[in-house]
Amino acid sequence: MQPSLLSFTLSCLVAAITLVIATWSHINSDNVLYTYLFGPYGLTTVLQESPNTFSVINAAFGSSIAYDVAVVIFGILVGLLVYVLLQSIDHMLANAGDTLEEITYAGNPVKRSVKKQIGLRVGLQFINIIIMSAYWI
Repeated sequence: MQPSLLSFTLSCLVAAITLVIATWSHINSDNVLYTYLFGPYGLTTVLQESPNTFSVINAAFGSSIAYDVAVVIFGILVGLLVYVLLQSIDHMLANAGDTLEEITYAGNPVKRSVKKQIGLRVGLQFINIIIMSAYWI
């Protein structure tokens, strides 16, 4: 798999927007990101003063904006999982079509070895799907 031009462009665009927002807030002495990260109620203070992990998660997602961001990120991850699953199935079906074409083209002595290869290919594809599903879970 190679990164596409769109993914490169989007990554650069998101990085540039983040830098522009951080720089603009610093130029205007607004310090929105600084207050959110290092202020009296910022992320660093919450991590230092929390007694356990659950209270950190509760404090981090206590605001509606942080909760909305978490829901969007979770939705993106679920979408990526579905995309990977559908692409795996599509790839498997494309390979199956090529293999069926090989079977109909081959003569009787070769069919046995082609059927063996089909079994191996299908088995490997299913193992790949199971491993990828376990990886994403």
